[in-house]
Amino acid sequence: MGIRPEHCSLADQDTALLSGTVEVVEHLGEAGLVYVQADGDELFVARVTGDTAIVTGSSIGIHARVEDYYLFDQNGQARRRLDVDNEPLRAQLATG
Repeated sequence: MGIRPEHCSLADQDTALLSGTVEVVEHLGEAGLVYVQADGDELFVARVTGDTAIVTGSSIGIHARVEDYYLFDQNGQARRRLDVDNEPLRAQLATG
């Protein structure tokens, strides 16, 4: 699964898609990139506004909408997008 940094948002750890530890905060002016080491050894990047106060080493949650997920097969090839307006399918994707 892949998610673009601009499609990620900060969330409470209870409702987050994933949670982890902030490894790096890159300040870019109006925006910033937060590199989060997620549980399970995955590194995710979230784009935040430049005035967001995040400290390296803190625990945070990241959320993304189901329709912003990119799925890949075992060869790294992108899978065809599904109709996420389909409510039963949306519910199934949201619960894993």
